[in-house]
Amino acid sequence: MNNILTRPHRQLVQALIDEEEVQEIWGEVGFDPGDPMKNMETVLNFLGSSCDPWLASCAIYAGGNVDNPAAAPYLEPTGDEMLSLVEKVLILQNVDIFSEVPTHQMAALAAIAREVSFLDGDDIYVANDRPDALYLVLQGKVTLHQGPELVTEVDAMASFGIWALFDDEPRVMTATAAEDSRLLRIGSEEFNDLLADDVRIAKGIIRTVARRLRELAGKVG
Repeated sequence: MNNILTRPHRQLVQALIDEEEVQEIWGEVGFDPGDPMKNMETVLNFLGSSCDPWLASCAIYAGGNVDNPAAAPYLEPTGDEMLSLVEKVLILQNVDIFSEVPTHQMAALAAIAREVSFLDGDDIYVANDRPDALYLVLQGKVTLHQGPELVTEVDAMASFGIWALFDDEPRVMTATAAEDSRLLRIGSEEFNDLLADDVRIAKGIIRTVARRLRELAGKVG
């Protein structure tokens, strides 16, 4: 946040995060102290009209009531998709491997995430397929199995196939829709192209992997 917001904007965002009545901060940037809810709406409107397009779209999504054409591409679904870019970012933050990726860079990840649908009984991929994508369940349920043996079930807002983004070894399990399902898919080729263009995403992922390794080492010790 420190790198992408001016000091007044940063203070306003921090006020919203902390849920405090910081009337002096609002006064510094020209807001009239008064009812906290009224001021919160005013702050969101200010951020929605004054920040860069991504942060403005976040403020508008959070309740800002302003018309900002520059933010519109982040707030409106494109093509046949049902989710906007902001909504995809919020969903992808549930994927553990992306938990350390800065929010601003999550928008780039969300931009390569595609919505796909499968009918009950459809195979999403099968064992020995080339790993080509990570998936996150938006609606429905997916089973991961080896032949007839069930390994696990993946419910809504959970991900599977994560290591396909980093490993070229064939899939070891089959993923099948257990009911009509809608998924979010991130293809490995687009993902690797994105990593080559933005090292900050790679750093965030490396931090998450390092944290996982430390946790495992702690359990072993």
